[in-house]
Amino acid sequence: MPHPAFRLVALVCLATATFAAQPYPPKFEGARVETYKTIGNVSLSLHIFEPPVSASAAKSNRPAIVFFFGGGWTNGSPGQFEQHCRALAARGLVAITADYRVASRHQVKPIACVADAKSALRYVRAPCRAPRHRSEASRRRGAAPPAATSRRQSPRCPA
Repeated sequence: MPHPAFRLVALVCLATATFAAQPYPPKFEGARVETYKTIGNVSLSLHIFEPPVSASAAKSNRPAIVFFFGGGWTNGSPGQFEQHCRALAARGLVAITADYRVASRHQVKPIACVADAKSALRYVRAPCRAPRHRSEASRRRGAAPPAATSRRQSPRCPA
């Protein structure tokens, strides 16, 4: 019978091999993807799992949860929380798994990872506002241009 420590090491190696085999960037069937931040040529995404239409149709500002994968700021993937997101979305929450920069892919320090997480939360917490556009006539009278007055929808808001 193998020593218990050997079993633990074997389990960790198996879990690491399984985790490392996941493709990057992940693609989740049925999840909406929104870019929350772009740094140079790196686009960071939120994978948004929404509740069934019947469970959320009447709500304009729905509860949400955001998952950040583990990996010691050196590796990992948003795929770590796919099943959690699907289960919570089935129960009426908007469940989001966020991508962020890590050392192995982007050669960044932990402070950049934390900054990405803060950006993701700011994006999700943005108020639900319908886009506003001003007509060409009102722009000529000194109103702000449409690009400056439009707001994007928060992922928590109905599409």
